[in-house]
Amino acid sequence: WQQRDIQDGAAVECAAIWHPQQRRALLTRRRGQVVASFGSHGADGWVLEPEEVLYLAERSTLAVHEPGGGRAEGRRLSVPEVFEAVLGGRAADLPFASYAVFAHLRRA
Repeated sequence: WQQRDIQDGAAVECAAIWHPQQRRALLTRRRGQVVASFGSHGADGWVLEPEEVLYLAERSTLAVHEPGGGRAEGRRLSVPEVFEAVLGGRAADLPFASYAVFAHLRRA
């Protein structure tokens, strides 16, 4: 509960909408230099890969939202919910071990 209050009250630099069908997140707000080396420009805008979404959400740099219809942001997901959305479910193709390696290399 306390973690959720901190997350909801914290001002983040970036926001994205997680699209489970595409296994990608579309950035809706991109500020600061932290995400300069993340993602790529796609047909719909700036797109983040699943491991990038997890890493930035874990660092509280990215607020991840459910789709709200069109390009609108829905409900903001907590960090555990982001991990469940990205790593859990039948469509998941990113094992936790792969994410752990990615995060370790980014921190190095």
